[in-house]
Amino acid sequence: LKEGKNRMDISVLPFCRVKDPVISYDAASKKMIAQFYVELGDPSRANKISNVAFCANTQLFVGCNNLNLAKDHKPAKAQDIKPGELVTLEIDTTAPENADLFKYSTQDRYFRIAAMAEGNGYNTEKNKYYNFSPIFKVSADFSKIEQVKWDDVQW
Repeated sequence: LKEGKNRMDISVLPFCRVKDPVISYDAASKKMIAQFYVELGDPSRANKISNVAFCANTQLFVGCNNLNLAKDHKPAKAQDIKPGELVTLEIDTTAPENADLFKYSTQDRYFRIAAMAEGNGYNTEKNKYYNFSPIFKVSADFSKIEQVKWDDVQW
């Protein structure tokens, strides 16, 4: 690589993909809802969906574990998730466990979906890797949900 603009095309095959993610808010139940499908990258390698998560944060950089403020999401049972089947996850915005995420009524929030596949000796070690959906920005009053476009992010 040289100083200045560089371009490198690298082909990768993820263990799985989060497909067709839809993030919505149900005002009646006061829940954020994620619906999506999981597609395996190469079933001869990682062939089992081992975990899914609905992640949220008050900052743009949302992910699993330390970048996830959603404590009370209702996960699907990973062993019941089949590739290509619709998966639904929920986050209760009124749950005390989620107070840090929803305590400020003037703050936008960011959501994304994580999925993990493993099997046949792939992604089975201590450090397992997730694949993520795009990030979605939700307005403070839940009225507007839009996918984050990285070119529009103010750094």
